[in-house]
Amino acid sequence: MPTKKYFTEKLKPVDIMVADSAYLGSKVNLIHALGKADVTHIKKMLDEYRAANGHGPSMIAVCLYCYGQVLQEQKRLHALKSWRNLRYVFEDADAFFPYEIEVNGKKVLASKIIRALNKKTVFEIEAILSDVRSTSDDGLPSYKKHFMKLPKWIRQIGYSILMSMPLQRKDIFGSVYFGAVKKHISIENPTYAFANHFHSFGLLVVGPFVHPETNTLHMTAHFSADHTISNGLGLTNAAVRFKYFLDNFKLP
Repeated sequence: MPTKKYFTEKLKPVDIMVADSAYLGSKVNLIHALGKADVTHIKKMLDEYRAANGHGPSMIAVCLYCYGQVLQEQKRLHALKSWRNLRYVFEDADAFFPYEIEVNGKKVLASKIIRALNKKTVFEIEAILSDVRSTSDDGLPSYKKHFMKLPKWIRQIGYSILMSMPLQRKDIFGSVYFGAVKKHISIENPTYAFANHFHSFGLLVVGPFVHPETNTLHMTAHFSADHTISNGLGLTNAAVRFKYFLDNFKLP
C-alpha cells in the first residue's frame, strides 16, 4: 500500500472569509495607482517622541491617519452604490483592516473595522492598533462564523444582495480597505504589492525599506478604487494627497 504523503486541514471560518473576499474582489472593477514616499523624517519624529514619553504612535498609525485625512477631503472616494444606481456619500469612512495573529503557534488572518477613520487622531488610531496587537481573537463575530459554514452557493447569493445595500454593506464590511506589509530591509528598489478587495477604495502600504547608500527610509503604496465610484483623476489625486499628508505630518 503506498505511503500517504499528505495531510488534511479543515478550513476555519476566517479562511473561508478570505476566499470569499477574493471572489468578491473579482467582481469589482478596480483601477490602480502606485506611489512611494520618503518617511525618514516621520521615523525620526516617532523615535524622539517615544524616547521622551516612553510610548507613541507607530508608522502604521501614521499611514492610517494620513489615509483618513485623504478620505475626509474626498468623501466620494468612500461612497457606495445601490442597486437603484444611487451613490451613498457617507460622512464617516469605515476601514476594513486585516492583520495577522498567532493561534497555537500558527499565524492566521484576522480583521477589524476601524469606524470613522477620517475623524480619528493618530493617537486614537494607535490605541486601536495596540488592542489589535494584544488580542488572539480573529475578530469574526459569531453570526459571520455561522454564515461561513453555509454552502458556497448560498453565501454567494447573500453577497450579491448585500453588495447592493450600501448601509448594510458598510456596517458589515466597511467602506474602504487598508492593509500593511511590514518590511524593514536594506534595498535600493522597494517592493510594491497589490491588494484584491471589494471596497470603494483601498490602500496597501509596504515598508519601510532602508536605502543602503543614503540610509533613508521609503514606503511604497498601492491605491485602488472601484471604477464605478471613482475615476482615474480622483484616484491619482488621492495618491498625491496621501504623499502630501505624509510629507507634512507632525505630531500634535
